[in-house]
Amino acid sequence: MTRWKTPQQLDPLGGITARLIVIVAGIIAVGVAIALTITGWEQVSTPWIAALAIAVLAADVGYFIYASSPYVAPLKFGSHVIICLGALLAVALDELSQWGSNTLIRDDWGPISMAIVVISLGSYRAPWELLACSIGSSAIIGGIAVIVGQSGTLVTPVPPAVFIVTMVTPVLASGIASAAFSRTLIRRMLSWRASLANNLAVTGDATAPTGHLAFLHGTVIPFLDRVVTTGELGVDDGARARLLAQELRVLMVIDAEQSWLTGVVDRFEDPARVAHELDAEQRGCLRALITHLQSSEAFAKRSVRLRLGIDNGRPAGVLDVDTLAHHNPRAELAPYIAVARHVFPLAEAVFTSTGFALTFRL
Repeated sequence: MTRWKTPQQLDPLGGITARLIVIVAGIIAVGVAIALTITGWEQVSTPWIAALAIAVLAADVGYFIYASSPYVAPLKFGSHVIICLGALLAVALDELSQWGSNTLIRDDWGPISMAIVVISLGSYRAPWELLACSIGSSAIIGGIAVIVGQSGTLVTPVPPAVFIVTMVTPVLASGIASAAFSRTLIRRMLSWRASLANNLAVTGDATAPTGHLAFLHGTVIPFLDRVVTTGELGVDDGARARLLAQELRVLMVIDAEQSWLTGVVDRFEDPARVAHELDAEQRGCLRALITHLQSSEAFAKRSVRLRLGIDNGRPAGVLDVDTLAHHNPRAELAPYIAVARHVFPLAEAVFTSTGFALTFRL
């Protein structure tokens, strides 16, 4: 069902771009907290709690940046909960630091900073989660607003409902906007995938069995029928027959699902024939990564190795390559690792001073 999917699951590379937004938004959120704390310092009754509130917000933003990394992707439901709870704790500590001296609720940074964090989650989690987070957080913040409103220190003579609306609106609005953004991304990605699948069904794919049948029925069989019908071979028919035979052999090799690995890596081991169990997405991911490893200046030439086998009863593999000195390939490999963590049930990247390895399970 669509509601169980997230934008990051459908578009792992999009999560990398969105992470830049997370970093910038996180810096802004912490900056707002520091700026409003300084400008409203006369309302702070407990400085150490005010400092703790900013520290909690900074830690929450730091965790968000970590959880959105392509090397730990995808951002899981538990991480989403931690991020929301961390932001709520920062809001509560901000209000507590001003207890007994808070005169203006509209200049409290908690709801504003949390709204910035919440809206940055739109590229990572499902719409219903984002909406649930914003509604639940708004209810808690509304309760905090009621308590603050009854403290007797606020100087603005307005009904308590106004205080609630003032504190709740930023988080609720950003949550709704984030959920709407997530839903739009998901619908567009699913629509694009459906369109691509339809196009492939119409045109055929020469690397799939149905594509092989299309090649036979559309090219080989008509050629043979013509030869049988006419009873003679033309001047160019011999060359044409050799070409068709060569193309057919290539397709038969592709059907083996393993031989393409022998051709693209420098050393290949697969005694248990695990390559047969790779699906189309997993083969595509490995092919793209291997091609990059072979063309990048960060890695030693002819050092790409792939070992497939059985590990603790499960098909698994290790793709490794030697790294050249004075190169740090983490940034350039991030997109490939993000996709690998999506198409394999388990995928981990390991960097050493002399090489890179991707370990994965099927």
